[in-house]
Amino acid sequence: MEFERLKDVVGSIKPVFSGSAKLIAQLDVIDKYLEDNLIDEWENKRTAFAGTPEQLTEAELPELQGFLQTRASGGTFDRAANAHGETAKLLLDDLAKLADADS
Repeated sequence: MEFERLKDVVGSIKPVFSGSAKLIAQLDVIDKYLEDNLIDEWENKRTAFAGTPEQLTEAELPELQGFLQTRASGGTFDRAANAHGETAKLLLDDLAKLADADS
């Protein structure tokens, strides 16, 4: 929910960000990864919890398993992580420009 809110805020104040189109595109990549992979898997599998305590095996949650793995072992988070890094860079660049303007 907070991530969606961030996307809405950036979209509503585009002129504030020098790279708003690229920033929104990167946020969309992260959102798509989360929605299409982790959230969908959780919503579809959460009713399958069984046992005491309730649990699912890693094999039953392949998207979560891929999310937690490193790139070298076949992790799936790279596409979102790359977008996250670019998003952070765009935001930090704009903050640096604001700081320079205030000096």
